Amino acid sequence: MENSIIKLRDENGNILDGKVLNIIEIDNIEYLLYAVSESNDQDGLYVKKIISLPDGEEDLVDIVDETEKDKVYSLVREYVNSIE
Repeated sequence: MENSIIKLRDENGNILDGKVLNIIEIDNIEYLLYAVSESNDQDGLYVKKIISLPDGEEDLVDIVDETEKDKVYSLVREYVNSIE
């Protein structure tokens, strides 16, 4: 799935292209790391939790638990620093 493009809807209902950078597993939970072009020379980096739906499909959701968010963002920072 790396380097795939996913379609995302922002808070204003606009459809954006997100470039999949990596899927990271932490404590048996998968997180999608992706980038969205925000300007001509800069991408925004984002992380969403991957959840399984009852019909077998997967969905992306925000990470709302602050402890989980801190752990995930810490590991994402390590990942980003390792590829720079």
